[in-house]
Amino acid sequence: PSAGVDTAARPSTDDVSGNGTIEAYTVQYDREGAPSRGIFVGSTDDGTRFVANAFDKSILEGFVTEEGVGVKGALAKQDELTIFQPS
Repeated sequence: PSAGVDTAARPSTDDVSGNGTIEAYTVQYDREGAPSRGIFVGSTDDGTRFVANAFDKSILEGFVTEEGVGVKGALAKQDELTIFQPS
């Protein structure tokens, strides 16, 4: 890799809350073709990597029609999952 690229491993956790920024994501669709789940990878404000989900169709539609990388939001646990809510 280029000398300017940071390739160092970063800490990650599945026990996260607070604020974070999306770095990559994908949206899954149901059988009817509607967005049904978002899976987000990002960093918390302290640099810890997280994986989070979203199930709200209005949120998912926004990520389908507009670029979501860089979106900031809140993270919270719900039924063993980390949920991302854009701010």
